[in-house]
Amino acid sequence: MLQQLTLAMTAAEPLRVTFYEPVDVPVTALEPVEASGGAEARLLASPGDEVPTPSRLIGEEAAVASAFLVVVFEVAQPHRRELLQWFVDEHVPLLQREPAWLRTRIVAEGADGRVVAIHSLADRGALTSSYRRAAGETRLAHRILSSDWFVPPLRLVFSTRSVAGPDAS
Repeated sequence: MLQQLTLAMTAAEPLRVTFYEPVDVPVTALEPVEASGGAEARLLASPGDEVPTPSRLIGEEAAVASAFLVVVFEVAQPHRRELLQWFVDEHVPLLQREPAWLRTRIVAEGADGRVVAIHSLADRGALTSSYRRAAGETRLAHRILSSDWFVPPLRLVFSTRSVAGPDAS
């Protein structure tokens, strides 16, 4: 089922991103199940009247997601192109070698330097895969991540259903 979702984040600079996503359960509001960086965020079902935020989609659009990894980069304008080139040309293609890594939606957020990546996952197991680890260990990744201008991004994980095994009660 295709749903319009809105990521609403409170931080020093509030953030609101609206997008369409195929999910297999009705989403009313999801709190992050994992978060770094101290910001508060929610993934909400949109009433349908919000205009989707322009974004670039990489991956299979129709596959159903059950988890989302949201990454928010704060990057000064002179370095945004370098970050996006690495992210789009190298990092995301390496992540998507993992079969559960369905797609990535990239939203560049204006002059303030924020870049938002919304990764749609078939399950949260993709977050601990060898493909994700390898995507952060390339020569170019090391150069970008160790640059004096790079600030560790905020990461939030949302899940649309429990990931507990069949024996969980």
